[in-house]
Amino acid sequence: MSSESFLKMQPDLNAAAGLACVSEAKRDLTPKGRRDHRSLAFQVLYAMDCLNYESSAQQHLSLYEEYFYLKVEQDSFAIQLVNSVAANQAALKEKLEPLLENWPYQRLDTGTRLLLHMAAWELIYYQKTPFKAVIDEYVELAKAFGEADSYRFINGVLDKIVAGLAQDQTS
Repeated sequence: MSSESFLKMQPDLNAAAGLACVSEAKRDLTPKGRRDHRSLAFQVLYAMDCLNYESSAQQHLSLYEEYFYLKVEQDSFAIQLVNSVAANQAALKEKLEPLLENWPYQRLDTGTRLLLHMAAWELIYYQKTPFKAVIDEYVELAKAFGEADSYRFINGVLDKIVAGLAQDQTS
């Protein structure tokens, strides 16, 4: 399916983006805190991943704004996170693969892979949030969006990233 045909499929947007149905009443779903921004970024990245990144973040965000009554500022953390993770997929994969003991990267489900990419980007490149807070946030997102026990796996991988970063700083 092309990204253009997907973007025209308004009734199927919920399923494709992994979103829960929103009531007909207009509610302001504009992301307020970092967790909201991370959650929105995850949902946009999930939709983009379903389409092999043939559509832009802006295309998806426009639909979210229209159909889910939210407004996302162009300089928001959510947009920065989406654009950075989408642009650095290969580098993030390269950083993560050695940390996945006895688990091939290709076996990661989409949600786990995206959450790991998002968290790895924040820990390795963004570095404006304390490591513990980043890990806690992504463990909570994994509980909401991931497979049953993926939060444990994600926690372990993120701990390895932080340990590696700490070791690099002492070297």
